Amino acid sequence: MREIKFRLIKDNNIVGYEWHNIAKGQHVAIMHSKDGTVWANIHLRPENYIDHDNKEQFTGLPDKQGKKIYDGDTLKNPNDPRGNKLFDVAWSEMFHGWTGNSQTECLQMKPCVFDECEVISDIHEKPELLERKG
Repeated sequence: MREIKFRLIKDNNIVGYEWHNIAKGQHVAIMHSKDGTVWANIHLRPENYIDHDNKEQFTGLPDKQGKKIYDGDTLKNPNDPRGNKLFDVAWSEMFHGWTGNSQTECLQMKPCVFDECEVISDIHEKPELLERKG
């Protein structure tokens, strides 16, 4: 089963996580967690709802250290033959998939590319990394 998860954002800070638990032939259960480990169904326990103003989707792929890669993460790829060491992860309607965007190019990100990369930041931890690239 594909993991449908999101990072929850409030006032440009990560405040928790959301998981859409889809059981075969049943409704979607939306779960919230402050730390990504203990989950609560927000329909059965609305007091566990985490207030947020934005979501960033989990790509479904880990980096080389096993850390989950989310939309908005900055990845480092020391093995890139074109010399682009830092990429920002974003969804591309044109490619119908996840891309790595540097100052000079936009690359379609495949699982084998993510396997070589390491998450070094997200746009909430180090927004200044978005201003550099290449």
